[in-house]
Amino acid sequence: MGVATSSWDTNKRLGDDSFSWALRLYHQHSSFEHTGLRHNGQSLPYHNLFPQGTRVGALLDLDAGTLEYVIDGIKKGKKYTI
Repeated sequence: MGVATSSWDTNKRLGDDSFSWALRLYHQHSSFEHTGLRHNGQSLPYHNLFPQGTRVGALLDLDAGTLEYVIDGIKKGKKYTI
């Protein structure tokens, strides 16, 4: 799940450049590059917060220019400036 600005390089996956943000949840993948909260080619191990059955959402505030993830209805994690 992710968002991107119009400057995002569509030849890259979401989160692999400075114009996109992604939350990658691959429970069967061991590579740090493929899981977690990803932006500008860097990952944070955010996926450890999501046991199976967790509801995940995103709050995108275009007026404030921020992106924040929500877990089971509770705001958690890093708030990004877009």
